[in-house]
Amino acid sequence: MAQTADIQQVQPRGRRPRGTGIIEFLHLPVLQQTLGADGAIQSETISVTDMTTKETIKAWLRDYDLPVSGTRVELLARLRNYSNDRAGWVSSVHFQVKKKRTRGGASGSGACRPSAKRARAVFGDKEPVAGYQTKKDAQSVEVPKSAIEINISTALVNKFLSLPFSRAGGQPIAGSSSLSGEVETSVNGLEMHAPAGSPIQGEIIYRRLYRQMKQQELNILGAIQNLQPLIPSTSHYTPAAATAEIPNIAVVQALQEPTLPIVSASSANLSVNDSELSSVENTHTTILGNEEFHYNPSMVPDVPAVRFAADLGQLFCEWHSSERLQVNGRGIPIKYWPEFYKKRKGVKEHAWAAVRNQWTNWKFIVEERDHLGSDEAFWAKWQDSKGITLNYTANLKGLKVEREAANKDAKAKALQFFNEDLSSEDAGNLFKYEKSGQTHLGGSDRFIARRWSALLKNSDAAARWAEMESRASEAC
Repeated sequence: MAQTADIQQVQPRGRRPRGTGIIEFLHLPVLQQTLGADGAIQSETISVTDMTTKETIKAWLRDYDLPVSGTRVELLARLRNYSNDRAGWVSSVHFQVKKKRTRGGASGSGACRPSAKRARAVFGDKEPVAGYQTKKDAQSVEVPKSAIEINISTALVNKFLSLPFSRAGGQPIAGSSSLSGEVETSVNGLEMHAPAGSPIQGEIIYRRLYRQMKQQELNILGAIQNLQPLIPSTSHYTPAAATAEIPNIAVVQALQEPTLPIVSASSANLSVNDSELSSVENTHTTILGNEEFHYNPSMVPDVPAVRFAADLGQLFCEWHSSERLQVNGRGIPIKYWPEFYKKRKGVKEHAWAAVRNQWTNWKFIVEERDHLGSDEAFWAKWQDSKGITLNYTANLKGLKVEREAANKDAKAKALQFFNEDLSSEDAGNLFKYEKSGQTHLGGSDRFIARRWSALLKNSDAAARWAEMESRASEAC
C-alpha cells in the first residue's frame, strides 16, 4: 500500500488518535515507484506520535520487508534507522527481483533442524551452479556406424528373413521341417521351428510358444465363463502340468490344462430350478408372499439403478410385479427387495444401506395409493388448488405431515386408554424398551403409535377401546 504524510491514512481503520503529541517525522521511499536512470528516489513523510500503535509500525516495516519482531521501541528504532539510511534505499530489495531461498541461506533454528543438517552433509553448503545447453545447441547428431556393426546387423536381418513364417497359434508352413539345420520342438502338440544355431532361435521359440499357450488359456477361460451359469456350485479341477525341454531356454512355464465338467446338450437348455438349488450347500430360503423361494446368494445381482420420481404409475405396477431384479430367472417385485439386500440376509452386506431410504419413500407412496384404492383416487387427492398433480417431493412431504398427525392422534388415544399413564401396571411393558441393560419408557409419537397399533390387534383390547369410544361419543 502507498504511504502518505497523513498518519490517519496509515493507521488501521476504526482507530483514531486521542491526541496529537507529534514526536517526529520520518522520510520513507514511495512504494511501487520506478527507479530512473539518475537514481533519484521519491520519498514521503509520515508522522509518528505517542498514539501510533505497535501494529501500525509493523505495517510500515512489512511494506519495506523489514523485521517485525521486538518491542515498540525496537520497531520504531528500526524504522528510524531505515529512514536515515538513504544510501541503502537504492540497494533495497524494493528495486530488485525477490530472490528464492537457497541452500545455506537458513539461519537460526531453521539451520539447526535435522533436515537442514542432512542436506548440508549430503550436498554441501552451497548449491552447485550447472550450465545447460540451449535446445538449439543440444540437438542430437546421428553417429555413423562402423563397418563391423553394419555387417553384424545385415547378417541378423538375413537370418531373420530366412526363418519360416507361421501365425501365432497355427501350424508352420509346409516343408519347413525339411530345411537344413532346423530344430523342431513340440510341447503338448504345440510345434515350434527355428534354424539351429541362430542367435535369436531361443527368443523365437519362447515367444511363439508363449502366444500359443496364452491363446489356449483364453479359450479355456471362455469355456468356463460360458458354462458357469449352468453349474449350481463351483467345480474344482485338478491341473495337469506338462513341461518339456526347449533348446537354449532355461525355464519355460508349465502349461496347465484344467479338466472341465461335461454338460450335456439336454441339460444346457434347462434352467436351474428350486429343487436343484436346494441340494446346494450354500442355498438361502426366503418367503415371497406365501411361497418359499430357494436361491444361491452368489447369483443375486447388485441393486438395480432405477428412479420413479417422474413416473409414479410405473412404481405402482412394479411394486407388486417387476422384472428389474432377476434371481434364478425370476422377476422379484420391488416390495420384496429387502429380502435379498438387507445386511442380516448375508447376501450383499452394504447394498441395503445405499437403497434403504429410497425404498422406504417408495413404500410410503405405494401404501397411500393402495389405501385409496386406485391411481385416479391417488392423483385426485394429491393435487394443488388448480388441479395440477403434485410432484414426487411434494407427495413425500405431504405424506410425512399426515404420518406425524396420525402418530400424535395414536399417542393421545393410548394416553386416554391408560388414564394418561403409559407406565402404569395396566400398560405393563408395552411402551417400554431396554437399552444398555436398563429399561426406558418410550416417549416419541412414532414409538407409542407403533405399540398402540400392535395393541389394537388384540381382540380384547380392541373391544375395550371401542367401548370407551362409544361412551365418549354418547357423553358428547
